[in-house]
Amino acid sequence: MFFGGKAAGRALVPTSGEHDGEWFKPGFDDSGWTAGKNGAGYEREEGYEPLISDSFDFEEQMYGKATSLYLRFPFEIDDLEKIKSAASLLLRMKCDDGFVAYINGVEVARRNVEGTPPSFNTLAGTNHESTGQFEAIALLDVDSLEEGENILAIQMQNTTHSSSDLHLRIEVVANPENGGQCPVGMACSQDGITGEIMLNWINREGGYEAIQVWRNGEMIEEDIGGDQ
Repeated sequence: MFFGGKAAGRALVPTSGEHDGEWFKPGFDDSGWTAGKNGAGYEREEGYEPLISDSFDFEEQMYGKATSLYLRFPFEIDDLEKIKSAASLLLRMKCDDGFVAYINGVEVARRNVEGTPPSFNTLAGTNHESTGQFEAIALLDVDSLEEGENILAIQMQNTTHSSSDLHLRIEVVANPENGGQCPVGMACSQDGITGEIMLNWINREGGYEAIQVWRNGEMIEEDIGGDQ
């Protein structure tokens, strides 16, 4: 893991689209944002409270008022070649309801959110409750990583202004520390074929989420959803 734990960052609840196309880029000035640690959102009932850092609890600013939360986390890479040569680079997410993630201004992952980039008042496509377990998502662009300082920026999205909760906690890992076993949140084949696995979440009619499974750039499962 080269990013995660109680990593320090900054957060903002946007109230306008003033910075829609800029806030996630490396040179953006976030010095006026709220300082805190990995684990952001709010919980009005029970469930996510232990996962939300005190300084990144945004119930007062968001409930009934806003659906988006911007996060920026600086992190250092000492050996870029070693990381890029890893068998897999993954985001490990605990997320309710949707997000878009950027590294150094380049989109690397998203779930349940539309728009490029999404506007400040975008809504998540469907309700997605976090299971409490990390879900593994392959990075779309590993070339965005740089030796030295990097910026991980995340736009969190809720389904409605009146949602009772919002949560995101994130890790970025190279060669997950499980002895080459299947990463948490991914069901792996036993056919002996190795390579990059990518899961693509999409919305289907009727309000349920379906999953496309890609291996080495080829789609191997088109529509996993419903009772599957």
